Amino acid sequence: MVGVSNRNEVLEKFGKPDVIWETGQKEYVYVYKWERLRALVVVAGGYQAAVAALKTDEALLILFDEANCIKRIGKATKPPFESYGSFLTHWLGQDAE
Repeated sequence: MVGVSNRNEVLEKFGKPDVIWETGQKEYVYVYKWERLRALVVVAGGYQAAVAALKTDEALLILFDEANCIKRIGKATKPPFESYGSFLTHWLGQDAE
């Protein structure tokens, strides 16, 4: 819960995050990521076929304040060619909007 739960409670529930991003303002983001299968593409011709999986990178993002309390929680989809640094910077910037 925002403003109530702390870092230790998150670690107990979700375990070690995939990424820890420091914001430079004594705050940090825990990132728990997974892939979601969106579609399978099948191309067939003659006696041959090819299958490709279209996936997206999903993330649970938890921002902690200086006191290690949850400040913000969100789920987001990372664009395919964006770095995690840009992705997290953009997510953090949405807080100011």
